[in-house]
Amino acid sequence: MIQRAVYPGLLTEPAALAEPPAPAGLRRKWTVLVVLLAAPFLAVLDAFVVLVAVPSIQDQLHASDAGVQLVVAGYGVAYAAFLIAGGRLGDIHGRRKLLVVGLALFAATSLLSAAAPSEEVLVLARVLQGASAALMYPQTLALIRVHFTGRDLGAAMAAFGMVLGGAAVAAQLIGGYVVGTDFLGFGWRAVFLVGLPVGVLATGLALFLVPESRASGAPRLDLAGVALVTAGLLALVFPLIVGRQLGWPVWTWPVAAGAGLLGALFVVHQRRLAARGQTPLVSLDLFRVRAMAVGLVMTLVFYTGQLSFWLLLTLYLQHGLRLPPLTTGMVFTPVAFGFFAASLVAPALLRRLGKHVLTAGALELVAATTALGALAFGGGGRTAIPAMLPVLFACGMGFGLVIPTLVTLVLQVVPADYEGAASGVLVTTQQVAGALGVALSGVLFFGLLGRPLPYASSFAIALGGNVALFLVTALLVQVVRDAR
Repeated sequence: MIQRAVYPGLLTEPAALAEPPAPAGLRRKWTVLVVLLAAPFLAVLDAFVVLVAVPSIQDQLHASDAGVQLVVAGYGVAYAAFLIAGGRLGDIHGRRKLLVVGLALFAATSLLSAAAPSEEVLVLARVLQGASAALMYPQTLALIRVHFTGRDLGAAMAAFGMVLGGAAVAAQLIGGYVVGTDFLGFGWRAVFLVGLPVGVLATGLALFLVPESRASGAPRLDLAGVALVTAGLLALVFPLIVGRQLGWPVWTWPVAAGAGLLGALFVVHQRRLAARGQTPLVSLDLFRVRAMAVGLVMTLVFYTGQLSFWLLLTLYLQHGLRLPPLTTGMVFTPVAFGFFAASLVAPALLRRLGKHVLTAGALELVAATTALGALAFGGGGRTAIPAMLPVLFACGMGFGLVIPTLVTLVLQVVPADYEGAASGVLVTTQQVAGALGVALSGVLFFGLLGRPLPYASSFAIALGGNVALFLVTALLVQVVRDAR
């Protein structure tokens, strides 16, 4: 049973939030909340909205398989690499200031993505967009903690959770609509313009409505730690994405192996900082809690399967079944309904059933994903779409049970003093897992197509990897329970 509220995504240490709360008479606090929620909405929306546009991007820019993978994964890698650093910078220089800078940069990089004339420019724009998301996202949670208390804090966090889930599922529908209808004649470029008005408006409103906040005695930013994390993530993901297309040249293997070495150096560096009394980027004391270590593994496993699931399904529907983007977006509609239906009851179920909610959600994803692969493998082409709709609804319910409860289940065993740091590490792990999932599923899926196998068979076999990941997630829940 949950003993205390834990809020996913908080990147700032509790000590860093030790400042006087906002005046109780802040009349515009709910308007301020709407402005604050623009940052996580945009960050999640742009992580997912691009998926429906991937086939159109590949066709019109003549992009390679590796190129479109980098368009998706590059955002996640940059997001993960700078997420904790973004929280630290907000503590030091002011959270409103970093929120405004992040929103402005996000709007600018959205425009750059929409105007990209080539695959290379688009990948660069997406990397910069992910970095700007890492600047703005952590400020939202810190500012909510500063300006809201008691029941208002609970209501604000509930709204935050709804925005995260809603942006993820709505992105598929929005992406399908704007690409399928050739919105304003921009084609796939419109998916990057959807959030532009929101970003511009939120930037201006944040300047005038959001009170400034910074930490007292904020730690210095560990630049060496940021550099090691960034280099390690690139060394892990980049060879997996480009290696297959280049015929697995010799350099891909030592570079990928170097990711482990960079990770080890990062751990040594963090320990040295802690021993000197300085503040490391990541508190390694977190990993002394066995359930936390297992929880990170579980998060890595689940989110490796989540983003890759959406990418594989999009490629199958548009390239395999030749569905137009608008129809593809409509096919995703049952997922949205299933997600919202399950997420509305998930908190009550979690209080009543505890870990069993997460187990049920993961096993539902195992069954639904298996059924989806079987429908594709069994053939039927477009005629199989009606049979896919209830299966996709079940997938949405599985995601709706797992996503809102996974972080809470893990963090309930973490000591209160480490809640902020633990949440930051978990969110970073989610982004790393998403980028890794895109890379690994791409290796398998595009590799099978090169045999060649038909799209349906390649999709079904690649989806088997997602089934395995969701099954392992269900099994790891039991380990978390035993570690309490």
